[in-house]
Amino acid sequence: MLLLLAMTGVYFVTTGIQFWITDYFMTVLGQTKSKAFISFTVVSITGPIFGVVVGGYIFNSIGGYNSPSAYPLAVFVMCLGACCGFPLVFITNFYLVAFLLWG
Repeated sequence: MLLLLAMTGVYFVTTGIQFWITDYFMTVLGQTKSKAFISFTVVSITGPIFGVVVGGYIFNSIGGYNSPSAYPLAVFVMCLGACCGFPLVFITNFYLVAFLLWG
């Protein structure tokens, strides 16, 4: 049940970002429509692909996702993601927002 609630939260946030981020780029950060859509496309394609490829390689090199040595790394990556997401509500620099969103 907790895993279901966690995944529901992840999909809720992801869908919200996908729906509203281009409007946020244009309205709040003052970017053009083409720049907002191109930057979101680059971020949403390269970020997950990089994460899956590099993350899979790193976790496989330490014994897989179920190995006890993977747990501290998973917590570190989770904290890194939180550190990228938390400041997004306070930053108004477009390039920094795009970089943190990618992270």
